[in-house]
Amino acid sequence: SEPPCGFAVEDDGPPLYPLSRGGKWGYVSREGDWAIEPRWTFAEPFSEGRAVVADGNLWGVIDRQGNYTLEPVVKSATCVSSSGNPHSCISPLQPYSQGCSVADTQKDGSPHPFFVDRDGRFWLYDGNPQELSDKNLWKFGRFSGGRAWFQAMAPGLKESYGWIDSQGKVVLQDEFSGAGDFAEGMAPAASGGDNWALIDADGNPVMPRKWTLHGAKALSEGLAAVEIKSRRWMYFSAEGAIAIEKVVLDPPREVTGQTRTEAELRAAGDFHDGLAPIIPKEMYSASELIYIHPDGTEAFAPGSKLGVVVCQQSLLPEFRDGLVQLLVADSLEDCSNVMPNRALAEGDRARFIYLDTSGNIVLQESKSK
Repeated sequence: SEPPCGFAVEDDGPPLYPLSRGGKWGYVSREGDWAIEPRWTFAEPFSEGRAVVADGNLWGVIDRQGNYTLEPVVKSATCVSSSGNPHSCISPLQPYSQGCSVADTQKDGSPHPFFVDRDGRFWLYDGNPQELSDKNLWKFGRFSGGRAWFQAMAPGLKESYGWIDSQGKVVLQDEFSGAGDFAEGMAPAASGGDNWALIDADGNPVMPRKWTLHGAKALSEGLAAVEIKSRRWMYFSAEGAIAIEKVVLDPPREVTGQTRTEAELRAAGDFHDGLAPIIPKEMYSASELIYIHPDGTEAFAPGSKLGVVVCQQSLLPEFRDGLVQLLVADSLEDCSNVMPNRALAEGDRARFIYLDTSGNIVLQESKSK
């Protein structure tokens, strides 16, 4: 049978966005009309015509009509109890990528990762190819560029990473100490601890040609975020040239009596829809989330533009289908009791909003019933 993962899948139809009303989650169009009525504990974004939804702490997958392709049967292995709040479980199912979602689950107390195809069928669930079944698998990455990374655990809890292809065959042995997605023919990888580079399909470091980075992310829209030393990020072009060394602040910022027109990057995310999230180093600017253009100039800083506090900005929310979903509040205190990326309890004063690429609010949740 044809392998279910590792091939491009087109989105069918206009984007739909998760939003809550009266404590339940559904999906709206960009105009704010309800396309799928709110009925879930939490709802993740659509990708490739599929979305992950939660019914309590059981997770499933729906299509664009709101019908289940996988009933909510997958249990999250990562839950944080905050006064018994069911909202504090992290989705065990990742957004669909190249035809499949990755499931991070546990079986008999041990990690048990597998894939879920578009029809809700499990792949590499049991009876893995010999090469894989010999390994103590802890995690899979999503399929990208026809490959997915895997994490294996050797005795003594030593992590190692390799990559499989769409047949489930190991194409790069788990000889790496870190891994990311293949894109534009390259993937971030680490060797011998925390020494990173972008590798080619054969596993050789090509950007740079030695393992000299502190961290790296996959190429996205032709640019890769790389950590050149601890907490100092830049962007490389696909050719390996420095594309963005600092962000050009617009407007300039006053910091300790000095006017700063540019800032080094303390954290950096991927480019989507022509914008990437970064956090500048404190010495140059307030530690706030800023979206930048591919030329390194500031597009907007949502917090100061809207006069709100962006909660969980260290997650570096990225654009998707022309909008970015942010969790905002009026004070840092109102952010503090919300679990990462989770649905909100009724009393929460934080709220989800969507901004367009100009930084304007397009959609926001209403707390009313």
